[in-house]
Amino acid sequence: MSDSQSSSDFYLTIREPASASLKDTGSRFLGLLYPVSADAEATRLLNECRKKYYDATHHCYAWRIRNEQTGNIIERTSDDGEPSGTAGKPILTVLHHAGLENILCIVVRWFGGTKLGTGGLVRAYSDTAKGAVGNAVILRQYTYVTGIITADFSQEADLIRIFSQNQVRIQSTDYTDQITMSIGILPSKLALVQRLIKDHFRNQLELVLPE
Repeated sequence: MSDSQSSSDFYLTIREPASASLKDTGSRFLGLLYPVSADAEATRLLNECRKKYYDATHHCYAWRIRNEQTGNIIERTSDDGEPSGTAGKPILTVLHHAGLENILCIVVRWFGGTKLGTGGLVRAYSDTAKGAVGNAVILRQYTYVTGIITADFSQEADLIRIFSQNQVRIQSTDYTDQITMSIGILPSKLALVQRLIKDHFRNQLELVLPE
């Protein structure tokens, strides 16, 4: 991580779906890992998995989804009929240890006729989830605070210079009798950008942020 970047500016997720399989005492496990951005998307993928692997005994899962407005993480787990705490929670723990967000992990089990016991189930679900994470391409997803600023045409060049020097993304620009820009600011740069705008333009411009 460079000095100009903070861990608050990004989170870890995966580039594309990944999977892994495991066999344990006759039972088969299939781990499926998906990048997701909303509860509805995770639910849809889970339902598709249940339909595709309709002959499986259990479809256990965990997901961690970021609220882009607040930065809070929403988590859900299910043991889907396995003894409480032996499937969904171990899968979630793997996602925590990997530091992944906006992620869904489903572990499908076909029962092989021999009970694995509580410890065996925890180990099997954990190892399957770890295998899927190990096969995934992990990337940084940067987060931005959206702001709106309105300026005169004569102030545009100075604004763009401030933005380019501080990794601010110009998302859109509307030209009327003035210029209105929608911009994306890294969280670690927000206070600095606000101060630079205030000082350079002597309180003439206001950066409007979402409430």
